[in-house]
Amino acid sequence: MSSAEAQPPVSRDVRLGGGGIELRPLDVDHAAAFHEAVCESAAELKGTVPWWRPDATVADQEEWAGFTRDAWAKGTLYAFVVLGGDGTLLGACSLEGVDRRRSSANLSY
Repeated sequence: MSSAEAQPPVSRDVRLGGGGIELRPLDVDHAAAFHEAVCESAAELKGTVPWWRPDATVADQEEWAGFTRDAWAKGTLYAFVVLGGDGTLLGACSLEGVDRRRSSANLSY
């Protein structure tokens, strides 16, 4: 086992901040605000991201948040919300396709 594979799991208590924004792990509590942001950005998202659909619901976002929590625990995906200084959800980003052996991942935002 390489040293990269032997690393402990990343805590969901992680907070990354600076410049008036903070990244926090995506959670079910963010589902309604995330859904609102997706609806607000529909024109920009349509045709540019494979997951966008016009009939998405808050329940879909809750399901996605649950999936990302499980994937976080496995170390395969780290999904974050981007919050403004006042706590307003500004967007989201994630590290996907995490490969600890190669110390690589894809950044999605």
